[in-house]
Amino acid sequence: MSFASRLRPLLPLCTAAVLAATGIHCGEPDAAEDESDHTAKAPIYDNAPYFWAVTDYPTFKAGAQAAPFKTGAPLEANSALTTRLQTWADRIHAEVVKDVKKRSGAALVAPKPVIVVIPAKSANAWVSGLPACFSAEADLSAVGKAGRPARTAALAFASHDGIKEAIGLFGAPPPKCASPTNWKSLEEAIAFFNAGGSKCKLARGAGDRVKVTGAECELFDNAPTVAKQLTFYATSQYVHVTSAMIALAKDEQGLVGVLAHELGHFYRAHVVSELVLGKYNYWYEQKDPPQPIQPPPAADAAQLAAALHHALPFPMPVVAGQKLSYRLTDVVLDSVAQLLTDANAAAPGFACADAVSKLGSWQYDFGGVGASYVKGTTQKAYLAFERSLLACAARVPVTAAGGSGALKLSDVREGITRNAEPFASPAVAEGTLATVLETLGARAAVADQELNTFLDGVRARRLGLYTAEQEADEFSLEYFSRIGLAPRARIDSYFDLIKAHAADDQDRFVVANGGLTVAACETLFRADFKVSPSSQA
Repeated sequence: MSFASRLRPLLPLCTAAVLAATGIHCGEPDAAEDESDHTAKAPIYDNAPYFWAVTDYPTFKAGAQAAPFKTGAPLEANSALTTRLQTWADRIHAEVVKDVKKRSGAALVAPKPVIVVIPAKSANAWVSGLPACFSAEADLSAVGKAGRPARTAALAFASHDGIKEAIGLFGAPPPKCASPTNWKSLEEAIAFFNAGGSKCKLARGAGDRVKVTGAECELFDNAPTVAKQLTFYATSQYVHVTSAMIALAKDEQGLVGVLAHELGHFYRAHVVSELVLGKYNYWYEQKDPPQPIQPPPAADAAQLAAALHHALPFPMPVVAGQKLSYRLTDVVLDSVAQLLTDANAAAPGFACADAVSKLGSWQYDFGGVGASYVKGTTQKAYLAFERSLLACAARVPVTAAGGSGALKLSDVREGITRNAEPFASPAVAEGTLATVLETLGARAAVADQELNTFLDGVRARRLGLYTAEQEADEFSLEYFSRIGLAPRARIDSYFDLIKAHAADDQDRFVVANGGLTVAACETLFRADFKVSPSSQA
């Protein structure tokens, strides 16, 4: 069973977390105006301008990462769709302004979000991070590998755990940072970063020059020793919604629910609080009843994260009926497949020629590490390849010398290190490809047991994994109701969107949600996650 299918049911569903945070249950009426017994999490992480980066749209476009799908030119700001969504966003903004004033006595410094509607076939909505300049030249020589060659980078990203050189992706030039118009000074921005709890600290030098220090501040071994500027991702005020997302929503309230979720990302500035402050993706102990605050990490949250990473460093799709562990899919379809292809080309009558003939473009459907599902035709192709591979593997020698019809031991070890590093030590011995796969399979079985033990502990302790997505859902329901819409309508709209998405690929939905269909998921939710006739959760 895959990690996704085993772990997901143990974590709070977004909707369940939302209801718990506001004290609303399925059997109760909609919330009334009286909020005397109602509390909610603060809408912002902190009232500091450096969480947000205000720029004009051309500056934003020049610095922000583009959408991973084709988009058209944005609709005009005065278009009917944009104006309507902006009106709803303005209503939520007004509520956030009042909430911050009531809680702190201070005026909200976050900018008003600007809605941008763009034509696209992909149903999506998002809040973007924008690289914001916050230092002059940075000396990186005190962190990272000592004695590495001197080298200067144009720009480097600072995060909660390290410094990374800014590089261009897919042939594009390296990104550039912007100078937000709402930031008061680089000196204050540097102080803001230092106060955020990053493992990297910035000591100010002459002007806005800084020296990066920190024993735990991570850099790659070949990292530059100097960066002309440092940047971190701040939250842009532009909130994008695609035309397909608008079409997917069943009604306007459904669309407002999506918008409210994205505004949760915006006001809680998740791009900063997650990437720079490192405040999410941690294990916590669920309380009953839930508290309207961000839950504190479990005392052993770091050990839990390390244990999970050890037990499951690279989740891959599970193919029904496969004989080899899903943990070995990456090494089998990458390194082993390439070694077999090369051996087949060099040796007529190669023992695994049939297996090689069954390889093809379907291999790339697995999408690399982290994929959770592959389509049916790909699963059939994999199973045909695996059957042929297991039938021939005992006839393929793995020796120190290699040679015709054989695999070289060092090449096999290198491939395991590249694609299945946790199973690389101790190094596999000479033998056949079958004995190598048996060795790796035994190690994968141990890892499976470690994962089972970990998940048993998660269940027993009622642990949850707190994410920015959960928090955005909590914000969504809170402010959806604050602007006069029924909380029940937000939940209904959530399921409407789930149904619409799932309709495109029911199998994928079931695999990604612990074997539950949409109908089964909704039935459990409507019953407060109780299974009739018993009252057991």
